[in-house]
Amino acid sequence: MKLGDEIKRLRLAAGLSQEQLAGRAGRHQTLIGQFEAGRKSPSLETLAALAEVFRAEGVPFPVDVEDILGLKPAIQKGPAA
Repeated sequence: MKLGDEIKRLRLAAGLSQEQLAGRAGRHQTLIGQFEAGRKSPSLETLAALAEVFRAEGVPFPVDVEDILGLKPAIQKGPAA
């Protein structure tokens, strides 16, 4: 799942419009729309602000943020020899 899709899923689970999420996170509504459409990626500061809003609404932000951001190492280490 892409980050924009996850932001939209969480927003809808929290029962918030883009405008409401943006206002509570201190961001502009058009920016939230750009995230959800995959045209922009949020900064770490913005991700933290969004996560805080979701937590306040009782919708926990995914624990595996690295997976959502695609930051997992491309090469996985095998078992130790």
